[in-house]
Amino acid sequence: MISADAQIERVRTFYDRWTPAFLAGYGTTLQAGFAKPDADSPADPDASAVVLASRAGVRDGDRILDAGCGVGGPAMAIAAAHPRASVHGVTVSGAQADIGRRLIAEADLAARVTITQADFHELPFADAAFDVVLFLESCGYSGARDALFAEAARVVRPGGQVYVKDVFVRTGPLTEGEAGSMAAFDDLWQLASSPTLSGVTEDLEAAGCAVVTAGAVPHVDSDRFVAAMVEPDPETIFRLSELGRTFALSGADCPTFFGEVRARRAAE
Repeated sequence: MISADAQIERVRTFYDRWTPAFLAGYGTTLQAGFAKPDADSPADPDASAVVLASRAGVRDGDRILDAGCGVGGPAMAIAAAHPRASVHGVTVSGAQADIGRRLIAEADLAARVTITQADFHELPFADAAFDVVLFLESCGYSGARDALFAEAARVVRPGGQVYVKDVFVRTGPLTEGEAGSMAAFDDLWQLASSPTLSGVTEDLEAAGCAVVTAGAVPHVDSDRFVAAMVEPDPETIFRLSELGRTFALSGADCPTFFGEVRARRAAE
């Protein structure tokens, strides 16, 4: 087990190295699964961000924190769908922050969307600064999730929402093979550990938040994530891309699912 500070540096190095390739392969939403409004809808990264914002309880005019924001794709989509909302993203990666600021400026959203390079365990925001705090496939990078959610509870207003969507590992005993697959998955993606629903709910409750809902996210599509693992080849039709050569087998046999936890900070 490495220290929390060492884990943050590990994640910073990983995303500084890989963000350009992720951006080319996945687009501006760096998530493994896109949420859809229903089973028949096409998978779309911007629509996914809006669906997740709705599930988090976002309303137009809210002040929103995207904790672990990547290059800001979801933040921009949420702001575009809610013209009176403001979205502040935090990423530990300087490369992501630089790219995100450029993309935000190009989208003419700089008045309502910002990205700050910071450790999401030590947020540079005042108490009760936000109405909603989002963790969209980001909390698994934390080696101190109790401290992480305590910090989220600090910056969200009383009665405000904290929402976690992630790749969760199944709660309960794992077989030796499943445990090995999860260890390899976490190591490959530089995760401190994949979260469990029970672990996240317990940490949020310890931070003073009441859990409203916890379970699987319906209608999540991973096709775009998988498709980025291959590229056209004139001789073999397809071959593994740079992402595929590094990450293609990362989810094989892992007992995971796309889940969510929505909690509300206690009113004072």
